[in-house]
Amino acid sequence: MTAFQTGGDIYYRTVQTIRPNTELLVWYGDDYAMELGLISVSFSRSLDVIMLCKITHIMLSFLTYVAIISVIHNWLSRPVLKCSSLTVFRSRLKTHLLDLAHNQLCCHCLRSYTGFSQFGSRPGRSTTHALIVIQHKWLTTLDKGGSVRSLFIDFRKAFDLVDHNILITKLKSFSILTCLLQWFGSYLSSRRQRVKVNHHVSSWKSLNGSMPQGSRPGPLSFIVMIDDLRAPCESHKYVDDTTLSELIPSSCFTSDIPQIFDSVLSWTASNNLQINTPKTKEMIFGSLSTASLPYLSTSAGLVERVSTFKLLRLNFDASLSWSVHITIITTKASKRLYFLKQLKRAGVPPQQLLHFYATVIRHVLEYCAPVWHYAITRLQTEHLESIQKRAIHIIYPFTWGMSYSNILFVAELTSLEFRRDQLSRSFFQYISHPSSSLYHLLPLHVMHLSCLGSEQPHGLQVLSCAPKNIVPLLITR
Repeated sequence: MTAFQTGGDIYYRTVQTIRPNTELLVWYGDDYAMELGLISVSFSRSLDVIMLCKITHIMLSFLTYVAIISVIHNWLSRPVLKCSSLTVFRSRLKTHLLDLAHNQLCCHCLRSYTGFSQFGSRPGRSTTHALIVIQHKWLTTLDKGGSVRSLFIDFRKAFDLVDHNILITKLKSFSILTCLLQWFGSYLSSRRQRVKVNHHVSSWKSLNGSMPQGSRPGPLSFIVMIDDLRAPCESHKYVDDTTLSELIPSSCFTSDIPQIFDSVLSWTASNNLQINTPKTKEMIFGSLSTASLPYLSTSAGLVERVSTFKLLRLNFDASLSWSVHITIITTKASKRLYFLKQLKRAGVPPQQLLHFYATVIRHVLEYCAPVWHYAITRLQTEHLESIQKRAIHIIYPFTWGMSYSNILFVAELTSLEFRRDQLSRSFFQYISHPSSSLYHLLPLHVMHLSCLGSEQPHGLQVLSCAPKNIVPLLITR
């Protein structure tokens, strides 16, 4: 907006339409601001205005006019900008501009990113999506009589070993604006850290790599770093958690995982990353689990072959049953009932106790329910329900001796089985949309029906106990 004077009146010319009652923010020049008494003569214009101009010059190349106005509206809405608040202003402006830059970086990267294997820090994807895809690949192979050899790779200090030069080089392949790359590189360079214990601090140490802890660009940066990790087998990633699965047909009795692992080690060395050998595991499913396959190894030692593994907080075993997982989550939830008892003894009201149960205990029993709800036995279902029954008894002691249905009525809760069923149905409706990352796993007739926009087609029924290849599966009557 520019101002001009004609005929004794002041007029304003704008580059876009300004609606009535719109608040406009005015930046006063130094001379006029000092004449009005808004700032003192000692105000140092050069350093801060140059800093602001440089940032604005960079930001204008990739931020929209509305984004700039939103920043100014948040932190320059006051007509008076005193010297004492200048430091706070600069800090907050930098934080907001960094958040906006991160959003633009995400848009550029995710728009250019076409890989299906990454599920972490991506819109519309979660650990549930990743686990369903992995389990689908495993079960499809096992149902055909084949075997699966899976390798769960753990990167040592993944975020701390990110090489900034390699990261910037890889970001260039995403067609990100040069000015944004320069600004992001400036954000990463010349960083220092030190340790503070009580009132004692260590000396500063310069960092040649790593991502700032708790920063929003951290996960995205590692996604970019690991994007070109390719393997001639099924590969699924959740940020730094990488799972390689070799699907071996029934007619084959050999494995190519050793050669695949060697290529992964070469990629790791060329990207200045390190594999954490003690935490990297392998598991074999199917008939080859009894074969004498050679062990994998790194320079740090052998990779352990296990019969159970915790993948994205779900506990898998070699038989792909859920007995180990059910035992672990019920044990974990039972231990948390102790805190519920302590709160009850402290006189916490029942409604607050119910809230504590739902947020701290129940979610442990429902995590990634669409992955395993269809496959557990009736005994395991009752084992899970017993945790909720004990929690209600603690909150409402008079419910001892009541039937489970009456207990649920008193607490105004539903059974865990019903909740898992609803979660699975909701998840299925979500992935039935063509834009879902799991849409390609659905049977062709379900894809056709979802394209017609029918949520519950006539003549079809959603089953809670579905076949293994998709959960829950929509089938005909």
